[in-house]
Amino acid sequence: MPVTHGGRTYKVKAGDTLYAVASRHGVSVPALAELNRISPRQNLSQGQVLSLPEKNDLPETDPSHIVAPGETLQSIAASHGISPSTLRRANAMGEDSLIRVGELLLLRDTGTRPRRQAPEVPETLPHVSVGAWGEALQAGVVHAARLNKATLLGRVHPTPEQARFLVAQIAEELGAEPALMQAVAAQESGFQHATVSAGNAIGIMQVTPRSARWASDIVGRGLDVLDIADNIVAGTVILGWLIESTDSEDEALAGYYQDLRSVRDDGLLPETKAFVRGVQMQRGRLEVAR
Repeated sequence: MPVTHGGRTYKVKAGDTLYAVASRHGVSVPALAELNRISPRQNLSQGQVLSLPEKNDLPETDPSHIVAPGETLQSIAASHGISPSTLRRANAMGEDSLIRVGELLLLRDTGTRPRRQAPEVPETLPHVSVGAWGEALQAGVVHAARLNKATLLGRVHPTPEQARFLVAQIAEELGAEPALMQAVAAQESGFQHATVSAGNAIGIMQVTPRSARWASDIVGRGLDVLDIADNIVAGTVILGWLIESTDSEDEALAGYYQDLRSVRDDGLLPETKAFVRGVQMQRGRLEVAR
């Protein structure tokens, strides 16, 4: 359906992103981009005036969602156009993101504390390698990584060869270079989807929940990075945005691994340089093999 102008406008301030503007005014990124005839990936300029779509207000009845297999708190929030923090607050979850299949989640804060019985955390959780990050990681991030690792270890995943083929297939569908995306997956995880870092980078493309939320806004639907296909989609569109937004492919790859702002502010870390070299070497081998 065509997007309808809501009769409101917004003047962009320094540091604003399309996602931030959409979240602040209760509209979706795809709708905001469509109404203003811009790409969902486009950077905003200070002073730019955006037309705002009609706000998608929730109905008067208390809306809810029943958790289905494979869903995460982030993907549920994205599918309903709300933030994960709103979903946590509506269900008195604190900073917890652990949900269970069949659980009924409220989608808005009604002002009453719900009688939610939180899922039991497994007694034993797999360890994740902290590596060079050391004490810089928050305990909650490491705990979330261990929970995600436990979830992935409880599932059946494609073999590395099957995963390599899937990466190429999704890359072609999204207009990306298959060999490049395969090289990133090989370097990040060795095509092993059960890989989770201590920083909670998840799966075959090593996508964090925060990056997954950004990728969801780009594609216009909630992406569940615990699902291998959605994980590949997220990694592909993120790298695609970085390639469009940087001066070179190597800078885009560095931004994928280290974070683009950090690359520009602090320069490339030694491990980032090794990652970029590794991707380009893997890519060369894959191109020869095709």
